[in-house]
Amino acid sequence: MNIKTGFFGLAALTLSSVAMAQQGAAPKPKPVHVLFLGHVSEHHDAIHLFPLLARPLAKAGFQVTYVNTPEEALRPEMLKYYDEVMMYANHTTLTPDQEKALLDFVEGGKGLVAIHCASAMFTNSEKFISMVGGQFQKHGTGDFSAEIVQPEHPIMKGLQPFTTWDETYVHTKHNTVNRTVLMERVDATGREPYTWVRTQGKGRVFYTAYGHDDRTWTKPEFQKLIGNAAEWVLSDEVRQAGRPQPSAAFVPASRFAAKPAPEPFLIPEPSPSPAIDKNPIQMTGVAHPSGEMAYDKNALTVYAGQLVQIEFTSPDVAPHGFLLCEPGSLKAIGAAADRMVRDGTGEDDNYVPKMSEIIFAAPVLEPHKVTKFEFMAPSKPGEYPYICTFPGHWKTMNGVLTVLPPQ
Repeated sequence: MNIKTGFFGLAALTLSSVAMAQQGAAPKPKPVHVLFLGHVSEHHDAIHLFPLLARPLAKAGFQVTYVNTPEEALRPEMLKYYDEVMMYANHTTLTPDQEKALLDFVEGGKGLVAIHCASAMFTNSEKFISMVGGQFQKHGTGDFSAEIVQPEHPIMKGLQPFTTWDETYVHTKHNTVNRTVLMERVDATGREPYTWVRTQGKGRVFYTAYGHDDRTWTKPEFQKLIGNAAEWVLSDEVRQAGRPQPSAAFVPASRFAAKPAPEPFLIPEPSPSPAIDKNPIQMTGVAHPSGEMAYDKNALTVYAGQLVQIEFTSPDVAPHGFLLCEPGSLKAIGAAADRMVRDGTGEDDNYVPKMSEIIFAAPVLEPHKVTKFEFMAPSKPGEYPYICTFPGHWKTMNGVLTVLPPQ
């Protein structure tokens, strides 16, 4: 399957197929599917910042898939799976087909959450600029607090003004039609609209100029602002359906407290697994408490030399991998996979680094399929990490295969 670089796929919280609701029954709760369009750049570092939003959104029932390019995101066959799109990137060019796909998506009743530099995106598209409600013109920098001017709006509920270092955006090409300004940045030059909402056809649009870097993204108030916006832009049908509760099988979130930037991920500790795992081992993808993808089993135990058979079920819209690695090599292999993303060299090799520490690499675990594979457990007892090296996955989608001495 030809899927390009940049997925941070999040799996469905409910892994079995959903039966059709009986006529007249209340809508079955289901997760909200969000497509996050970022890019590969240290300026407005979306790959670094994305997990800071994905974590709280996941706890609220939002499942976020990350992509790096408009070519991946803005096409009908991709957008049909999602309830809203988030944007935080520096892409400047929108093709006519991509423009139509995005406008049809929003005007048909879906949502758009545009963050910070999104107002400087797609400068060749007047329709996009009009839909967002304005375009970035210039900025300074500094510590400031934007004034809330619509405190009763649902997005502002429970929010107080907060001070942060950020860029002092000034906008041009304002589209005031169907637009409500929620926050204004006030200085000696006047009042600048800084956060607003719009309606576009049947859909809803949110924009905030907040969010240059982690000095704002780590603020609880900013995360709540985006969370409220992600809720507000949803269609009434999706909102009324409700959300499933997090799976009881999830690792407690307290084990995944945030690290200081620039390391927003934590590597899961292996859970105890004293019993020998019998073939075939059933494994699937689940939503990790941090908001990213994970294996539902992050610890397996086998005997040295044992044939290990795995049946992996992928409920995600992105492919995954399974690499068995030498003890102690997890971070080195993960770092090599990250370099493949930055260098654009990973797609042809399915993001499997050419490293001697990789003992076994399974076939690509295709979306919405069951993939069966097998390998011989290493002959030397020890703790062998297994890992998915598709873009952005490895820091949460990993586990430990404990190899015991042979019987």
